Amino acid sequence: MKKNRRGFTLIETLLVSTFVIGTLIYLFVQFSNIKKNYDISFERDTIPSIFYVKNINSYLLGTDSTNITRYLETHEYMEIESCSFTISSEAYCDALMQMANVKKAIVVKADLTNLKKQLQETNNNPFSEKMYQYILSLSNSNIEVPTIIVEFIDGTITSLAFNATEGRI
Repeated sequence: MKKNRRGFTLIETLLVSTFVIGTLIYLFVQFSNIKKNYDISFERDTIPSIFYVKNINSYLLGTDSTNITRYLETHEYMEIESCSFTISSEAYCDALMQMANVKKAIVVKADLTNLKKQLQETNNNPFSEKMYQYILSLSNSNIEVPTIIVEFIDGTITSLAFNATEGRI
């Protein structure tokens, strides 16, 4: 007598297919996260951008650091890409920003809590979406001094402690 095993084969095929599809979905989600983090790592803190921000930091420390520090006592951040804050060598500052292809450059207070709150509450965000997300991703626990944050025309973003020599990576 011959047994009918078609029902068992169908259930077995469905179970294996479900397992394989579930595994493929899991792998797709994991690789999507890896690719997203990989893309972010190439947009933030690249070697050339750290070099340019270090040069901007050196220039600021050598010229107008007290004006910037004083300004940050009453404001959350200071825009520096226009070089309008400098008293001495505005032409050098402009040339430096242009050579580095700076799109937006700011110096922020050590405590980012109020700036983050202000950015989340306002509809009129003065920053690009990338810079906005970058500021939100910074942790207050890592910041002990004011920080320079620079967005370049090529889309990379870098930050450097204002008076230090190493970038936050």
